[in-house]
Amino acid sequence: MMQFGWSKAEGRHVYLGEKSKEDSELRKTNQLKDAAADIFKNKISITNQNLIKEIMEIMDVKERTARAYIKFMREHGIIEKNTTNTSEYQLMNIPFQ
Repeated sequence: MMQFGWSKAEGRHVYLGEKSKEDSELRKTNQLKDAAADIFKNKISITNQNLIKEIMEIMDVKERTARAYIKFMREHGIIEKNTTNTSEYQLMNIPFQ
């Protein structure tokens, strides 16, 4: 992935180089772990709709992106369906950095 950033000296965006897919995946995983820790700080479980709203608010994204983040978090073992109520999610027991 190509990276660009703002250069105050040049007063424009400049090319910063390439970023590997692994770096992007790790950054995304860490951001979503932090968001999940914040969302579940005072909750055992949360409904799908409320989880979408929380992600939209915390990460400043639209509903479609929030749904994609939920899918990513499930696939990467950050959250899981609640075993007693499948319409809710719960945080998995994972170490946070």
